[in-house]
Amino acid sequence: MKVDKNYIISYVLYLIITGVISYGTVLLKKMRDDKNSFYNEQLIFVEQQKEALKTKMGQDEYNHAKQVAQDIIYKIEQLGKELAWDAVTKHAKAAEEIASKCTGLSDEDIYSIIKTTVGMFNTKKA
Repeated sequence: MKVDKNYIISYVLYLIITGVISYGTVLLKKMRDDKNSFYNEQLIFVEQQKEALKTKMGQDEYNHAKQVAQDIIYKIEQLGKELAWDAVTKHAKAAEEIASKCTGLSDEDIYSIIKTTVGMFNTKKA
């Protein structure tokens, strides 16, 4: 059985060319996937940064509202001294004014801020 030399050469060249093209296709697919995963990682990172910024801004807004509430409480305490208000009147006036100026605070936050600020105020007095 005699095998034609040209047939063997053409078959080997066909296998080599097919292998090279397959390898190139696999490399291109891997490069495309790597590029997509890189962009996906960047998008995830950007989203995380946005969430962190939103959280920080929320904390900054809360701190600002708390400071405004403390200023109102100090003002009400001073007015209460001058006008001889009782504790219930001062608490009601402070809660009313804080609720009107600090819209980002809940009723529980307002109550807690009033109690802690008055407690700190009384501690400083003593």
